[in-house]
Amino acid sequence: MIIMKKQVLIGTALAFFLTLTLTACASSSSQNKASSSSASSSSSSKTFKKTDTNDATADSSLSTVLNETESKFTQASYKDSKTGVTLKYNLFVPANYSKRSSYPLLSFIPDDSVTGKSTKTGLSQGYGGTIWATPSEQKKHASFILVPVFSTSTVAGGVGQSGSSVVKKNVQTYLDLLSSLESKYSINKKRLYATGQSMGGMTMFYLNSHYPKLFAATLYVSSQWDVKQLAALKHQKFFYIVSSGDSQASSGQNDLINYLKKNNVAYTHETLSAAASAATKNKTVNQMLAKKDNANFLTWSNSSLGHMQSFNYGYTIPAVRDWLYNQSK
Repeated sequence: MIIMKKQVLIGTALAFFLTLTLTACASSSSQNKASSSSASSSSSSKTFKKTDTNDATADSSLSTVLNETESKFTQASYKDSKTGVTLKYNLFVPANYSKRSSYPLLSFIPDDSVTGKSTKTGLSQGYGGTIWATPSEQKKHASFILVPVFSTSTVAGGVGQSGSSVVKKNVQTYLDLLSSLESKYSINKKRLYATGQSMGGMTMFYLNSHYPKLFAATLYVSSQWDVKQLAALKHQKFFYIVSSGDSQASSGQNDLINYLKKNNVAYTHETLSAAASAATKNKTVNQMLAKKDNANFLTWSNSSLGHMQSFNYGYTIPAVRDWLYNQSK
């Protein structure tokens, strides 16, 4: 009887010991998983490495850039159930894309000359949509590139307008497309970049004035907007590049410079020949960047350089492109 009681006590004690051991192991495993998850989260949120802007390498010809990049974009369309608008677009996905990484996204909106045309015209019209996708640029800063091609103008009134209102259903469709891509891919919302020429730049002026926290930085090329709507730009990072031979865009640039000056906002402004060498342009831009101002203006001195002829010059300065990707919200 005594022996049986001892056996019962020993069995009970052993069961209790095993329970404690299993509980401790489970707790340790849970803590290890939590620690691993925390480390992964920490790793994915590391600060990105900024690019040295002192790269004076001359860009390849437009035909070479197109040959290198055009086939790497996919063409698709987005039908917005809320606005009723279908928006065609080109999308470049970074090589070796991984959901475990977080990528910036750059949007380029073309000018009105491609409105209503085939999707690929958003790429073939110039450097604006493709220069970012070259192997050399992607090696420096791998990113998504979005080039929408609208069926109708985003600016109310279409071609020739100085810019004061937009076709809201078109602009809203672009915003909804951007949100859908953010849901589908691993895109860093703190590193959304904007650029556009003519109508595209005007659209970006509107977006930055009405959605001031959307983009980390913007490159405006050969465009303008009603300065009375641009108060938000006092607190934004941008480059604004126009030709002195482009009357509307240069007037818009002067209006914004005077507005910032009146409101005691620091800015840089340089005038330079569009025909200057890549090294000269890069040196000038780096001197501007050394002042660390958020607002930066560059004017091409060539009075014979008209509106559409000036587009490509805005995109062929490596220092400006590198500066853009170095910004974050």
